[in-house]
Amino acid sequence: MKPSRVVSALFLTLVVPLVSGGETCSDCHPAQAAAWRESRHARSASSPLYLAMRGWAADDGGEGVAARCATCHTVPVAGGGRTPSVTCEVCHQTVDAGGGAASLTVDPTLAVAAVGPTAGAPHPTEISAELASGERCLACHGGLSNPHGVPLCTTGAEAGQRGPGPGCLDCHLRGGDHTAPGASAELLARAVDVDLDPGGGTVAVTLVDRGAGHAVPTGPALRQVILRTRLLGAGGRELAVHREVLARLLSDAEGRSPAAPWRATAVAADTRLGPAGRHVFVYPVPAAATSVEAELVFWRAPGPLLERFGLSGDPTYAPVTMTRVVRDLP
Repeated sequence: MKPSRVVSALFLTLVVPLVSGGETCSDCHPAQAAAWRESRHARSASSPLYLAMRGWAADDGGEGVAARCATCHTVPVAGGGRTPSVTCEVCHQTVDAGGGAASLTVDPTLAVAAVGPTAGAPHPTEISAELASGERCLACHGGLSNPHGVPLCTTGAEAGQRGPGPGCLDCHLRGGDHTAPGASAELLARAVDVDLDPGGGTVAVTLVDRGAGHAVPTGPALRQVILRTRLLGAGGRELAVHREVLARLLSDAEGRSPAAPWRATAVAADTRLGPAGRHVFVYPVPAAATSVEAELVFWRAPGPLLERFGLSGDPTYAPVTMTRVVRDLP
Protein backbone atom coordinates (compact mmCIF):
# COMPACT_ATOMS: atom_id res chain seq x y z
CA MET A 1 0.00 0.00 0.00
CA LYS A 2 1.25 3.47 -0.92
CA PRO A 3 2.21 5.74 2.03
CA SER A 4 -0.62 8.18 1.25
CA ARG A 5 -3.13 5.35 1.36
CA VAL A 6 -1.70 4.11 4.65
CA VAL A 7 -2.19 7.55 6.19
CA SER A 8 -5.70 7.85 4.78
CA ALA A 9 -6.73 4.37 5.88
CA LEU A 10 -5.31 5.03 9.33
CA PHE A 11 -7.32 8.23 9.55
CA LEU A 12 -10.52 6.33 8.80
CA THR A 13 -9.71 3.91 11.59
CA LEU A 14 -8.44 6.23 14.30
CA VAL A 15 -9.72 9.75 13.76
CA VAL A 16 -13.18 9.49 12.24
CA PRO A 17 -15.59 9.74 15.21
CA LEU A 18 -16.56 6.44 16.75
CA VAL A 19 -20.29 5.81 17.02
CA SER A 20 -22.31 3.78 19.49
CA GLY A 21 -20.88 0.37 18.59
CA GLY A 22 -17.34 1.59 17.99
CA GLU A 23 -17.79 1.51 14.21
CA THR A 24 -16.08 3.86 11.78
CA CYS A 25 -17.22 5.15 8.39
CA SER A 26 -15.64 2.23 6.55
CA ASP A 27 -17.36 -0.39 8.71
CA CYS A 28 -20.82 0.59 7.46
CA HIS A 29 -19.80 2.10 4.12
CA PRO A 30 -17.03 -0.16 2.80
CA ALA A 31 -17.72 0.53 -0.88
CA GLN A 32 -17.64 4.28 -0.41
CA ALA A 33 -14.50 4.06 1.72
CA ALA A 34 -12.75 1.86 -0.84
CA ALA A 35 -13.65 4.28 -3.64
CA TRP A 36 -12.47 7.25 -1.59
CA ARG A 37 -9.08 5.62 -1.00
CA GLU A 38 -8.60 5.60 -4.80
CA SER A 39 -9.61 9.25 -5.13
CA ARG A 40 -7.56 12.42 -5.47
CA HIS A 41 -9.26 13.61 -2.29
CA ALA A 42 -7.44 10.86 -0.40
CA ARG A 43 -4.10 12.07 -1.81
CA SER A 44 -4.81 15.79 -1.62
CA ALA A 45 -1.89 16.48 0.74
CA SER A 46 0.46 13.70 -0.29
CA SER A 47 0.54 13.70 -4.10
CA PRO A 48 4.00 14.26 -5.60
CA LEU A 49 2.92 17.43 -7.40
CA TYR A 50 1.42 18.95 -4.25
CA LEU A 51 4.53 18.13 -2.21
CA ALA A 52 6.80 19.50 -4.93
CA MET A 53 4.84 22.75 -5.20
CA ARG A 54 4.78 23.13 -1.43
CA GLY A 55 8.52 22.53 -1.24
CA TRP A 56 9.10 25.13 -3.94
CA ALA A 57 6.91 27.61 -2.06
CA ALA A 58 8.88 27.01 1.14
CA ASP A 59 12.23 27.46 -0.60
CA ASP A 60 11.09 30.57 -2.43
CA GLY A 61 8.85 32.31 0.10
CA GLY A 62 9.36 30.59 3.44
CA GLU A 63 7.27 28.15 5.45
CA GLY A 64 4.58 30.76 6.07
CA VAL A 65 3.92 30.96 2.35
CA ALA A 66 4.06 27.18 1.95
CA ALA A 67 1.61 26.67 4.83
CA ARG A 68 -1.08 28.43 2.79
CA CYS A 69 -1.09 25.43 0.45
CA ALA A 70 -2.86 23.47 3.18
CA THR A 71 -5.89 25.77 2.96
CA CYS A 72 -7.48 23.69 0.22
CA HIS A 73 -5.71 20.37 0.75
CA THR A 74 -6.52 19.73 4.44
CA VAL A 75 -9.07 21.11 6.91
CA PRO A 76 -8.69 22.17 10.57
CA VAL A 77 -10.29 19.86 13.15
CA ALA A 78 -12.16 21.31 16.11
CA GLY A 79 -9.94 20.88 19.15
CA GLY A 80 -6.70 21.09 17.17
CA GLY A 81 -4.80 19.62 14.25
CA ARG A 82 -5.80 19.17 10.63
CA THR A 83 -7.10 16.31 8.56
CA PRO A 84 -4.35 14.50 6.63
CA SER A 85 -6.31 14.91 3.37
CA VAL A 86 -9.86 15.59 2.18
CA THR A 87 -11.48 12.88 4.27
CA CYS A 88 -15.07 11.68 4.75
CA GLU A 89 -16.00 14.27 7.35
CA VAL A 90 -14.70 17.18 5.29
CA CYS A 91 -17.91 16.73 3.29
CA HIS A 92 -20.10 15.15 5.96
CA GLN A 93 -19.14 16.76 9.30
CA THR A 94 -17.91 20.27 8.59
CA VAL A 95 -18.83 23.71 9.89
CA ASP A 96 -18.69 26.31 7.13
CA ALA A 97 -18.37 29.93 8.26
CA GLY A 98 -19.03 31.08 4.70
CA GLY A 99 -15.56 32.30 3.82
CA GLY A 100 -14.43 29.56 1.47
CA ALA A 101 -11.89 26.84 2.18
CA ALA A 102 -10.19 28.88 4.92
CA SER A 103 -13.41 29.04 6.95
CA LEU A 104 -14.07 25.29 7.20
CA THR A 105 -13.72 23.27 10.40
CA VAL A 106 -14.30 19.57 10.88
CA ASP A 107 -16.35 18.90 14.01
CA PRO A 108 -16.60 15.16 14.87
CA THR A 109 -19.50 15.87 17.26
CA LEU A 110 -21.84 17.01 14.46
CA ALA A 111 -24.59 14.91 12.98
CA VAL A 112 -23.43 13.30 9.74
CA ALA A 113 -24.74 15.19 6.70
CA ALA A 114 -26.70 13.02 4.25
CA VAL A 115 -28.36 13.63 0.90
CA GLY A 116 -31.62 11.93 1.91
CA PRO A 117 -33.49 10.16 4.70
CA THR A 118 -31.57 7.51 6.62
CA ALA A 119 -32.83 4.75 8.90
CA GLY A 120 -30.97 2.67 11.44
CA ALA A 121 -27.78 4.70 11.36
CA PRO A 122 -25.66 4.22 14.52
CA HIS A 123 -25.10 7.99 14.72
CA PRO A 124 -27.15 11.17 14.29
CA THR A 125 -27.74 12.26 10.70
CA GLU A 126 -29.26 15.30 9.03
CA ILE A 127 -30.34 15.95 5.47
CA SER A 128 -28.13 18.57 3.86
CA ALA A 129 -29.44 20.48 0.85
CA GLU A 130 -25.93 21.83 0.26
CA LEU A 131 -24.52 18.32 0.09
CA ALA A 132 -27.27 17.10 -2.24
CA SER A 133 -26.95 20.07 -4.60
CA GLY A 134 -23.15 20.09 -4.72
CA GLU A 135 -22.94 23.56 -3.16
CA ARG A 136 -20.76 22.08 -0.42
CA CYS A 137 -18.16 21.24 -3.07
CA LEU A 138 -17.77 24.93 -3.79
CA ALA A 139 -16.61 25.67 -0.24
CA CYS A 140 -13.23 24.31 -1.38
CA HIS A 141 -13.55 24.39 -5.16
CA GLY A 142 -15.41 27.68 -5.47
CA GLY A 143 -12.56 30.13 -5.46
CA LEU A 144 -9.22 31.07 -3.95
CA SER A 145 -7.01 34.14 -4.22
CA ASN A 146 -3.41 34.66 -3.15
CA PRO A 147 -2.37 37.44 -0.70
CA HIS A 148 -2.13 39.86 -3.67
CA GLY A 149 -5.79 39.26 -4.49
CA VAL A 150 -5.01 37.34 -7.67
CA PRO A 151 -7.54 34.56 -8.30
CA LEU A 152 -5.88 31.16 -8.32
CA CYS A 153 -9.13 29.22 -8.70
CA THR A 154 -12.45 30.56 -10.04
CA THR A 155 -14.57 27.43 -10.46
CA GLY A 156 -17.44 28.78 -8.32
CA ALA A 157 -17.77 31.98 -10.32
CA GLU A 158 -17.58 29.97 -13.54
CA ALA A 159 -20.30 27.58 -12.35
CA GLY A 160 -22.48 30.60 -11.55
CA GLN A 161 -22.33 31.61 -15.23
CA ARG A 162 -23.54 28.33 -16.63
CA GLY A 163 -27.25 28.89 -15.92
CA PRO A 164 -29.70 26.09 -15.13
CA GLY A 165 -28.54 22.58 -15.74
CA PRO A 166 -26.54 19.76 -14.14
CA GLY A 167 -24.73 20.54 -10.90
CA CYS A 168 -21.34 19.44 -9.58
CA LEU A 169 -22.49 16.02 -8.40
CA ASP A 170 -24.17 15.13 -11.69
CA CYS A 171 -20.73 14.85 -13.28
CA HIS A 172 -18.36 14.37 -10.36
CA LEU A 173 -20.27 12.05 -8.04
CA ARG A 174 -22.60 10.24 -10.40
CA GLY A 175 -24.24 7.24 -8.80
CA GLY A 176 -22.54 8.06 -5.50
CA ASP A 177 -19.07 7.32 -6.91
CA HIS A 178 -16.80 8.40 -4.04
CA THR A 179 -13.73 8.48 -6.24
CA ALA A 180 -15.21 11.89 -7.13
CA PRO A 181 -13.47 12.00 -10.52
CA GLY A 182 -12.22 15.42 -11.57
CA ALA A 183 -10.32 15.67 -14.85
CA SER A 184 -10.87 12.01 -15.67
CA ALA A 185 -10.50 10.74 -19.23
CA GLU A 186 -14.27 10.16 -19.40
CA LEU A 187 -15.18 13.68 -18.32
CA LEU A 188 -12.50 15.28 -20.47
CA ALA A 189 -13.73 13.38 -23.54
CA ARG A 190 -17.16 15.03 -23.36
CA ALA A 191 -16.14 18.48 -22.16
CA VAL A 192 -15.44 20.19 -25.51
CA ASP A 193 -16.86 19.80 -29.00
CA VAL A 194 -14.38 20.29 -31.85
CA ASP A 195 -15.55 21.20 -35.36
CA LEU A 196 -13.41 21.57 -38.51
CA ASP A 197 -14.71 23.75 -41.34
CA PRO A 198 -12.47 24.10 -44.41
CA GLY A 199 -13.19 26.59 -47.18
CA GLY A 200 -11.69 29.46 -49.14
CA GLY A 201 -8.11 28.38 -48.58
CA THR A 202 -8.46 28.25 -44.79
CA VAL A 203 -9.73 25.89 -42.13
CA ALA A 204 -11.68 27.08 -39.08
CA VAL A 205 -11.25 25.07 -35.87
CA THR A 206 -14.14 25.74 -33.50
CA LEU A 207 -14.09 24.71 -29.83
CA VAL A 208 -17.31 24.80 -27.78
CA ASP A 209 -17.58 24.09 -24.05
CA ARG A 210 -20.67 21.88 -24.03
CA GLY A 211 -19.92 19.22 -21.43
CA ALA A 212 -18.51 21.20 -18.49
CA GLY A 213 -20.36 23.46 -16.05
CA HIS A 214 -17.28 25.64 -15.70
CA ALA A 215 -14.33 26.89 -17.72
CA VAL A 216 -12.05 24.45 -19.53
CA PRO A 217 -9.66 23.94 -17.91
CA THR A 218 -10.79 24.96 -14.44
CA GLY A 219 -9.16 24.78 -11.02
CA PRO A 220 -5.48 25.65 -10.40
CA ALA A 221 -3.73 27.94 -12.85
CA LEU A 222 -1.24 25.13 -13.50
CA ARG A 223 -3.72 23.32 -15.72
CA GLN A 224 -3.62 23.69 -19.47
CA VAL A 225 -5.48 22.41 -22.50
CA ILE A 226 -3.44 22.47 -25.70
CA LEU A 227 -4.99 22.48 -29.16
CA ARG A 228 -2.72 21.15 -31.87
CA THR A 229 -3.88 21.47 -35.48
CA ARG A 230 -1.94 19.68 -38.22
CA LEU A 231 -2.33 20.15 -41.96
CA LEU A 232 -1.31 16.94 -43.70
CA GLY A 233 -0.41 16.05 -47.26
CA ALA A 234 -0.24 12.80 -49.19
CA GLY A 235 0.92 9.85 -47.10
CA GLY A 236 0.30 11.79 -43.88
CA ARG A 237 3.22 14.18 -44.51
CA GLU A 238 3.04 17.08 -42.07
CA LEU A 239 2.87 20.42 -43.89
CA ALA A 240 1.96 22.84 -41.10
CA VAL A 241 1.36 22.70 -37.34
CA HIS A 242 -0.49 25.26 -35.19
CA ARG A 243 -0.59 25.27 -31.39
CA GLU A 244 -2.94 27.12 -29.03
CA VAL A 245 -2.82 27.04 -25.22
CA LEU A 246 -6.00 27.38 -23.18
CA ALA A 247 -4.90 28.45 -19.70
CA ARG A 248 -4.89 31.19 -17.08
CA LEU A 249 -1.46 32.80 -17.17
CA LEU A 250 -0.18 34.62 -14.07
CA SER A 251 2.49 37.33 -13.89
CA ASP A 252 4.54 38.77 -11.02
CA ALA A 253 5.33 42.34 -9.96
CA GLU A 254 8.17 42.55 -12.52
CA GLY A 255 5.85 41.45 -15.31
CA ARG A 256 7.43 38.01 -15.61
CA SER A 257 5.12 35.27 -16.77
CA PRO A 258 4.31 32.56 -15.95
CA ALA A 259 4.64 33.32 -12.26
CA ALA A 260 4.45 31.04 -9.23
CA PRO A 261 0.98 31.27 -7.64
CA TRP A 262 2.27 32.89 -4.45
CA ARG A 263 4.22 35.52 -6.39
CA ALA A 264 1.49 36.43 -8.88
CA THR A 265 0.25 40.01 -8.84
CA ALA A 266 -1.93 39.85 -11.94
CA VAL A 267 -3.62 37.55 -14.42
CA ALA A 268 -1.61 38.23 -17.56
CA ALA A 269 -4.01 36.37 -19.85
CA ASP A 270 -6.97 34.00 -19.65
CA THR A 271 -7.43 32.05 -22.88
CA ARG A 272 -9.63 29.30 -21.45
CA LEU A 273 -13.06 28.32 -22.73
CA GLY A 274 -15.69 29.84 -20.47
CA PRO A 275 -18.89 27.98 -19.53
CA ALA A 276 -20.72 27.39 -22.84
CA GLY A 277 -17.90 29.44 -24.42
CA ARG A 278 -16.67 29.26 -27.99
CA HIS A 279 -13.22 29.80 -29.53
CA VAL A 280 -12.59 29.87 -33.29
CA PHE A 281 -9.10 29.59 -34.76
CA VAL A 282 -8.57 30.07 -38.52
CA TYR A 283 -5.46 28.77 -40.30
CA PRO A 284 -4.28 28.90 -43.92
CA VAL A 285 -4.34 25.62 -45.80
CA PRO A 286 -1.18 24.72 -47.80
CA ALA A 287 -1.89 23.94 -51.44
CA ALA A 288 -0.76 20.33 -51.10
CA ALA A 289 -2.81 19.60 -47.95
CA THR A 290 -5.26 16.71 -48.19
CA SER A 291 -6.50 16.51 -44.59
CA VAL A 292 -6.61 18.39 -41.29
CA GLU A 293 -6.30 16.96 -37.79
CA ALA A 294 -7.20 18.76 -34.54
CA GLU A 295 -6.28 17.28 -31.16
CA LEU A 296 -7.09 18.60 -27.68
CA VAL A 297 -4.75 17.50 -24.88
CA PHE A 298 -5.16 18.16 -21.14
CA TRP A 299 -2.14 18.77 -18.89
CA ARG A 300 -2.39 18.85 -15.09
CA ALA A 301 0.73 21.01 -15.07
CA PRO A 302 2.96 22.44 -17.79
CA GLY A 303 5.57 20.02 -19.15
CA PRO A 304 8.59 22.15 -18.09
CA LEU A 305 7.29 22.29 -14.51
CA LEU A 306 6.84 18.52 -14.40
CA GLU A 307 10.40 18.14 -15.68
CA ARG A 308 11.67 20.50 -12.98
CA PHE A 309 10.06 18.31 -10.33
CA GLY A 310 11.17 15.03 -11.90
CA LEU A 311 7.55 14.03 -12.57
CA SER A 312 7.61 13.79 -16.37
CA GLY A 313 7.58 10.00 -16.23
CA ASP A 314 4.82 9.75 -13.61
CA PRO A 315 1.70 8.37 -15.33
CA THR A 316 -0.47 10.37 -12.92
CA TYR A 317 0.60 13.53 -14.73
CA ALA A 318 0.76 12.19 -18.26
CA PRO A 319 -1.12 14.35 -20.78
CA VAL A 320 -4.62 13.11 -21.61
CA THR A 321 -6.03 13.33 -25.13
CA MET A 322 -9.52 14.79 -24.75
CA THR A 323 -10.58 14.46 -28.38
CA ARG A 324 -9.08 14.10 -31.84
CA VAL A 325 -10.88 15.01 -35.06
CA VAL A 326 -9.67 14.37 -38.62
CA ARG A 327 -11.29 15.67 -41.79
CA ASP A 328 -10.40 15.33 -45.45
CA LEU A 329 -9.92 18.59 -47.33
CA PRO A 330 -11.68 19.26 -50.64
